[in-house]
Amino acid sequence: MKLAVIGNSHAACFKTAWDELLLSHLGIEPIFFASPGERLRTLQIEGDSITTSNEQAAQDIRFTSGGLSSIRVEEYDCFLMIGLGYRTPILDRRLSRAVSALAVEDCVTNSLCFHVLSLVRELAGTKIAVACQPYPTSQTIAPPLLPAEEVTQIANRKFKDRNVTFYHCPSECLMDNGYSIKQDFLVGAPRLAHNQRKLSRTFDGVRNFVHMNTQYGKLFWEKILTEIDL
Repeated sequence: MKLAVIGNSHAACFKTAWDELLLSHLGIEPIFFASPGERLRTLQIEGDSITTSNEQAAQDIRFTSGGLSSIRVEEYDCFLMIGLGYRTPILDRRLSRAVSALAVEDCVTNSLCFHVLSLVRELAGTKIAVACQPYPTSQTIAPPLLPAEEVTQIANRKFKDRNVTFYHCPSECLMDNGYSIKQDFLVGAPRLAHNQRKLSRTFDGVRNFVHMNTQYGKLFWEKILTEIDL
């Protein structure tokens, strides 16, 4: 099973986590295509592949994929989108269902994640899963909130229009509000940078409120691999 993993800097913890989980899932071969921030907004279709003309994004893709310069969609059995700007939106429970649905739809369709999965969909009906981007732990989230589970259900309805499965953050990592990540999952978070030879540097000693560590990545992998039919 060949799996294309496309993401922003949040893909780093999935890569380091996979390195530890590898022996437990020998039948799955993930290839990572990652670049920080919004750089993958430059991805475009060229023939039967997805590529970019942006040199920074291209360098990141070569670094994370082991030398590949494009994503040849037909070579992969499944796609996993990580982060790419889409977070489960935080909604006030006092909003009507119609307003909540429109808010979620706007978040989905305007995200880099939706742009990338739409490119994949133009080329193939391959299975796609989306792992949401975590919220900054420094962000104050005040009630009354619509529970994240309900927002996720709304998002899944929109993603299913494209035959895509969406995953909110693992429950073990979440604080009581259902959105914020526990501080323990920030310690030792790996950094993604194309000028590094490997993902060994971390955010330790640097202000980091948004990037998760390898343990977080492992829990998310286990959630996805348990629920998705690979």
